[in-house]
Amino acid sequence: NYTLSPLKQGIASLSPYTKEFERLVFSNKLLHGGHPILRWMMGNVVIDTDTNGNIKINKQKSGNKIDGIAATINALAQFMDFTDDSDLYIKKDIRFL
Repeated sequence: NYTLSPLKQGIASLSPYTKEFERLVFSNKLLHGGHPILRWMMGNVVIDTDTNGNIKINKQKSGNKIDGIAATINALAQFMDFTDDSDLYIKKDIRFL
């Protein structure tokens, strides 16, 4: 059993996770097996930036579907904030998104 925590969808609260997602993508650490729908969604992403350097994907400006990318960033947020060291997969450094 896992307890998920709420995640505000504002630019400041999503920025660290969006930046980590971007880092994983550009460093080829995020593997999706060439899935055509994820590639299509990624091509639709538009990023908003504020004056503080925060970033967030923008569904309204993206023009087409990006739901899979938004869901991946939300899952990444839960993963990054996960602190239960008793989990077998974390102990063995096996992690899935």
